[in-house]
Amino acid sequence: MAEKKEDHPVGPPQPARNTGGGGVLDHMDTRSNNLPLAWKNWLTKFKIYLKAFNLDKESEDRRVALLLHFLGPECLNIFYSFDVDVDKVRLQTLIEKFTEYFSPKANITILRHTLFNRKQLPNENLDTYITDLKNIALQCNFGNLQDDLLKDIFSWNLNDGNKYIKEKILQEAPSSLESAIKIAKALEMSRKDTEILTGLEANQSISAIQNRSHHQSQSVQSYRSHRSSSRGRPSRRASPEPHSSRHSSPQRFGNNKRRRRAGHVVGPPVPFHPHPRLQRSTRESLAHLLLRIRLR
Repeated sequence: MAEKKEDHPVGPPQPARNTGGGGVLDHMDTRSNNLPLAWKNWLTKFKIYLKAFNLDKESEDRRVALLLHFLGPECLNIFYSFDVDVDKVRLQTLIEKFTEYFSPKANITILRHTLFNRKQLPNENLDTYITDLKNIALQCNFGNLQDDLLKDIFSWNLNDGNKYIKEKILQEAPSSLESAIKIAKALEMSRKDTEILTGLEANQSISAIQNRSHHQSQSVQSYRSHRSSSRGRPSRRASPEPHSSRHSSPQRFGNNKRRRRAGHVVGPPVPFHPHPRLQRSTRESLAHLLLRIRLR
């Protein structure tokens, strides 16, 4: 029995719902703060989609249907306001009507004022700043002066952190906006590399200081431990002799004898303990002398 093959849908992938996530082609964001830019971006994505899936050669009716389908349900009410027949309207005509709706004729004076006063934010990178300048300038109708004006506005309105870029552009006097951008990005990259090298040198210096302090602290601790252990030992110079020499002198014992005769109460004689450093003969002589004194 032959297996039944499943039928697969023919045609391009279906778009995702307009939930802000990914998808083949999201619906047009009619609540954007910048409707002209949102419409321009969406229309570009739509044209890319048609070419990617070989739909740009399809019939006029099908391409109109694809446009309205991918625009989303919110844009259908806008389409109804055009008062055109969906079966007869051409794709280019429909695109022009949506362009007029989403991109009304702007006040060029206000747009130019916005461009001239567009300053780079403190934490804004160069790419974002340049892109925004270009998008605003497209609506200002500068014609052939657009590149020169953008070059000057770009350098004038750099933030305080990029003053060195502004000075370099004034010195080099580039002939076009792209040349000024190349100078700015080269200087920015050079500054970042310098900061990295400076940080490495600073870390090496800090490590050397920490190692030196560690060795010094170890030396101090070793000295203190040696000193404390030395204090615990008995010192020969500091140790007092068992008895003073005045207690063991003959004159002292003679005075005690005289005090006994006079009726004074005198304690027992203090025994003599010769110093160990004395020679043996000297100790024997002193011992005999003391013995003779006691026998008197």
